[in-house]
Amino acid sequence: MKTIFGFILFSIFLCLSLLHFYWAIGGKWGFYEALPEKENGEKLFLPGVFSCVVVGMGLLSFGILTLSYLGFLQIIPIPHFVAKSAIRAIAIVFFARAIGDFRYVGFFKSINKTTFAKNDTKFYSPLCLFLCVMCVILLVI
Repeated sequence: MKTIFGFILFSIFLCLSLLHFYWAIGGKWGFYEALPEKENGEKLFLPGVFSCVVVGMGLLSFGILTLSYLGFLQIIPIPHFVAKSAIRAIAIVFFARAIGDFRYVGFFKSINKTTFAKNDTKFYSPLCLFLCVMCVILLVI
């Protein structure tokens, strides 16, 4: 069962990292919809290539740490306690993202009429909470 949860988690991290790499090479699908907006629709920021690559590498690293925690990456010698601590940290990061900044992102955002805010409520924040829960499940089973 632990392996199934771990591979689901890895698959999600892999897909999210590939999406960020797609954006880094100029892909536009879903790009603007994934950026927080002010009430007037103005984007808070426009990430460049470097930012997309960094986030993509981070998400890919989360996936690699998940596989390492499961014991599938003997080629990359990450001690089990390090991988376990990393999974805890990943759970905290995604829990914090799901809660949000109380203004633009997360379940408790105050600006909730923009396109991003609606997508965040329907997709992004639930996904972050799901990733958090999956990490916790992986740690306790």
